[in-house]
Amino acid sequence: MLPNKRNPKAFGKVITFYSYKGGVGRSFILANVASQLALWGFRVLCVDWDLEAPGLTDYFLEELDSDIFRDTDGIVELMLEYQDGDITMPDWKRTVIEIPLTHRTIQGIESSLHIISAGRNSPSSEYIENVHKLDWDMLYVQHNFAYKLDDLKKSWKEEYDIVFLDSRTGISDVSGICTVQLPDILALVLTPNKQSMDGILQVAKRAVKSHASFPLSDEKLLTIPIVSRLDQRDETTIAESWLARINKTLAPLYDSWLNKNIPVQRIQEFTKVPYITRWSFGETLAVLRERGSDSEQISYSFQSLAALLAEGIERTDEFTRSRDEFIKRLANYKENNNDIEVTDPLARRLLESRSASAIAAYAETLQSSEENLDDADALWIRAIQLEPNNQEILKGFAYFINRKMKYLNGLLNSISQHQERKLIEKQITEANTRLKSIEPKILKIFSDRLPTVKGGFFGREAELQLLDDALFGNGTRIIQFIAAGGTGKTKLLRHWLNQHTNDIPNLIAWSFYSHGAYEDKQVSATSFFLQAFKVLKAEKISFNSEEEKGSYLAELLIRHHCLLVLDGLEPLQHAGRGMRGELKERAIRQLLKSLASEHTSLCIITSQIAVFELSDRDHVVTHDLHNLTQLDGVALLRSLGVKGHYQSLGKAVREYGCHALTLHLLGNALHTYLDGDIRKRDTLPGLIGNDDHTERHAFKVMQAYSKWLADTPELKLLHLLGLFDHPIETGVLQVLWRQQIPDLTLGIAETAWKVAIRDLRDKHKLLFAHDLTTDLLDCHPLIREYFGRQLRETYPHAWQQAHASLYNHYQALPEKTQPDTLEQMQPLFHAIGHGCQAGLHQQVFDTIYWHRVSREKGYYLNKIGAAGDNLAALIHFFDKPWVIPSPNLNRQTQALLLRTAGHNLRALGRLDESIEPFSTALHLYEQLGDRKEIAITSSNLIEPKLTLGDVGGALKSAWNGVYPEDPKFIRRLENVSILARALHQAGETQKAYAHFMDAEHLQQSHDPEHPRLHSLSNFRLCELLLEQGKLAEVEERAQYALAIAQKNAHPLYIGLSQLLIGRVYLQQGNAHEAKAWLDSALNALQEAGNQDHLPRGYLARAVFYRIIGDFRCARADLQAMWEIVELNGMRLHLTNYHLEMARLLVAEEENPPQSPFCKGGSQEDTGSAVPPFEKGGLGGISLQAHIEAAAKLITTTGYHRRDAELAELQALLTN
Repeated sequence: MLPNKRNPKAFGKVITFYSYKGGVGRSFILANVASQLALWGFRVLCVDWDLEAPGLTDYFLEELDSDIFRDTDGIVELMLEYQDGDITMPDWKRTVIEIPLTHRTIQGIESSLHIISAGRNSPSSEYIENVHKLDWDMLYVQHNFAYKLDDLKKSWKEEYDIVFLDSRTGISDVSGICTVQLPDILALVLTPNKQSMDGILQVAKRAVKSHASFPLSDEKLLTIPIVSRLDQRDETTIAESWLARINKTLAPLYDSWLNKNIPVQRIQEFTKVPYITRWSFGETLAVLRERGSDSEQISYSFQSLAALLAEGIERTDEFTRSRDEFIKRLANYKENNNDIEVTDPLARRLLESRSASAIAAYAETLQSSEENLDDADALWIRAIQLEPNNQEILKGFAYFINRKMKYLNGLLNSISQHQERKLIEKQITEANTRLKSIEPKILKIFSDRLPTVKGGFFGREAELQLLDDALFGNGTRIIQFIAAGGTGKTKLLRHWLNQHTNDIPNLIAWSFYSHGAYEDKQVSATSFFLQAFKVLKAEKISFNSEEEKGSYLAELLIRHHCLLVLDGLEPLQHAGRGMRGELKERAIRQLLKSLASEHTSLCIITSQIAVFELSDRDHVVTHDLHNLTQLDGVALLRSLGVKGHYQSLGKAVREYGCHALTLHLLGNALHTYLDGDIRKRDTLPGLIGNDDHTERHAFKVMQAYSKWLADTPELKLLHLLGLFDHPIETGVLQVLWRQQIPDLTLGIAETAWKVAIRDLRDKHKLLFAHDLTTDLLDCHPLIREYFGRQLRETYPHAWQQAHASLYNHYQALPEKTQPDTLEQMQPLFHAIGHGCQAGLHQQVFDTIYWHRVSREKGYYLNKIGAAGDNLAALIHFFDKPWVIPSPNLNRQTQALLLRTAGHNLRALGRLDESIEPFSTALHLYEQLGDRKEIAITSSNLIEPKLTLGDVGGALKSAWNGVYPEDPKFIRRLENVSILARALHQAGETQKAYAHFMDAEHLQQSHDPEHPRLHSLSNFRLCELLLEQGKLAEVEERAQYALAIAQKNAHPLYIGLSQLLIGRVYLQQGNAHEAKAWLDSALNALQEAGNQDHLPRGYLARAVFYRIIGDFRCARADLQAMWEIVELNGMRLHLTNYHLEMARLLVAEEENPPQSPFCKGGSQEDTGSAVPPFEKGGLGGISLQAHIEAAAKLITTTGYHRRDAELAELQALLTN
């Protein structure tokens, strides 16, 4: 009996066996390989297309009477019937003959295959006459034979797992059909001689080229050389020499399918057939007479070929690594399929398929009921048999076994009867054994949050090769794929990851889901870090700075050789106002900078804009992903059931910009609503709206869906998904279903919603799948964006009511009014977003953000290291981020929000962005006449303005900030101190000193226990005193301030005090003490994580290295400083950088010996080889250019504190 097709929903493959010369054993090999696959349970069809010298059926005469072959029509009769009749292809199924197969030496091994002969009575005179009647020109020109052959091919592939064609030798019309149009794989049989080898190579090259240009070709033609009649027993040396020669000559034929890390000679071991005298007589099937377990047997070679052609070609690494295990799984399929018994009808049908993910998903459904545990158990076993290394399945099975053992243990405790207890104890023991057997296979680290995108995958060979090369160690550490939304970035990664399950020891894949790099988006990376630390079993989850968090994660990833995938990074990047794709999140920035170095891990990024911080780094590859080629676009449409001539399909692909998502939507739309006819695409109406060119085509098809799905639950479901910017559980949607919202969920039963989910996922293919998470609904961000906008604009009341319902749902989820951790706060962050979309801004601010999240303290989230999460929550309260708060808020709240946003932006190092919200808040407080808040907000503006180089603006804000009536002493002291600082930066030293003394008098009068300035105020004063040479006073003040800072455990103030002491020792000439203090200072500043002050630490240590002659380390510290100040626009620090670089260039002219203070240096070094700066730095410019840059900055910023230093350097140029 013929086996069932292994996967009824999957297309089979067509494999042509071809030989350039006769007598090479082509038909012999084909018949044996086909029979072996049939014995393993594959549904196989053999077609004898060697019309001039047929003989394939002779190999099956022992299995079936020859009269059947003589009396049954074959290929020739089918072609003649078509040639002489109408344009309808005759019924090929009437020509099929079933061949029963029984193994002669292994009892119980039997199966069958189908065969279509070359023709009736072949090779009789009647048959020969019929062959001569075939007019190939008439068939192709008058009867569109190419298209009918394509239909025939599709019909065969729908019916069988594998179709084998036995082709004529040489070159003829029939050979062209078999080598170009019909096959997916071309098996090229040759013997070790020059004629056979050279002929095969030329035919293969022509076939591949012709196949690629053939209009009806869907995918690349794969070519597999098979060396036959190879005598390695008696002529070992000659055989090895010829194998090497064939290997070299035919190497290009392996390029399209062989894993690049597998040598050709390795795969050649499995694609050669030895010469064994016994099998050179007659037409006999060796695989029915030998067990194939001995590598000396010819059937061993046939088993290898059968396994490779059936499934190994897609998994060459697994096949070559463990050939026997691979074959064992194929051979066990039929046995396993028959052994597993279930009672559930759907489970029985699933057992016939080869879709491991579908089987596992249904097993997960069944296991929720105790009465279905046995069926669930059977399904899990099958899923693991099919995909033994699938991590999600292995983990799902482990969870099930634990659940089953818990149930059995509970059952055991309730039973007293001895025999029943023994039976249950046995089941528990067996379950525990199974659990232990799979635990070693489960990756220690695995987290995959990438969705599975529906539809076929086409093209992208260059990108797949790029990924393969990086994975297998070409030195690339980060790859970033850059493309517009819908180009296919996620699908590329999903396909590649699925292909390399066994090659990736550890994986963390994360999608940020949102779409577009817009300034009105603020996405937090906290959830990503929480998940990464969880799966990595991190010992540390609390950090002193964002940089420390990013560095720690990079360290863990490198330590565990873990592949990191960050999909859709653009919401975390700057894109507007002349920005260059800089990252908004400091932790992500540090993570990627740390990974862009020399190690053995790999990080893959997708985004719509390249990450600026990764530009021009040695271990980073930036690749622009373009739209599909026309050929691949046509293949995609065809895979979705779209019909039409290649020219028509190609025109449609071009019309829609070769855009992958658009073609996916178009193909499904045409297949579902327009009979799959490509010509009917013209019925799609033009798009209403002003969307950009990239999105316009996709939105045009979505607009058509809106029309076709009007008033259906499917359209309402798409509207519901548009309420979210992330995947959503069906449980959350049920909240909306039950609300019965007019124009959205009213009057729709829950069963109708479930049908809508099924149809959108399976029929329309608009929903993404998440493996083993069947209740999670997701779709492409562009789809969410379009249908969300349609709901908001068409049914605004439904939009608001839905968000209000979600607000109430999420705000009620946390157990505590004020959750303890960020993870516990996540529902409140969702509540803030939905509440603001519902127009409840003031209520949301008062009850959720201010009371429950911020604890009525604007700095609470920053204190726990969640400035990014704070901004992601705050953005919902703004109509225009950081500038225009929602008018639904009262003015006092608007001002508070603006100032809070300014503080958060500053904490994240986004100083330039902080100016506008601080300034707008100040304007609001001025309108409100709140003198105290005016003073506070004015002082908030001073430090960012100073750092960014607006000294004049900082001075103005400083004068506004001095408010003698302010009841809070600390605030008054800070305002006077920062005024003094602004004066100092402007070069007005005497005025600055006087105001510092005023600040110290305030300190003495209000805090007698601490009569001197400390913290930031002390650092500002001491910088002035250092310039005046008052080293002893600076050291005394710094030690005093350090003691207070250490008592309060404040890393910023500790670092600044240590920095002062190190600079004192440096000016005193005590290098060892200076180095120790400066190193400690830099460590403390890094721990504090304040981007305003960290450049001071790098600058001070760079000065130290310059003075002692260690120019390599000086440049390294200046490079680190430059990366911070240039990225964040810190123009005063940038001025200091140029001045110090100029001094360093002057010092390098003498080039003294390198110091041992820098890591890697030694006192024996004879000289300092000064490396160029990393690309992107400014170290390569001349001394004059640095001085000119510093001069320009001093003039434009008003940073006249540096006038004397500039004059000294300018004098060097004139001398």
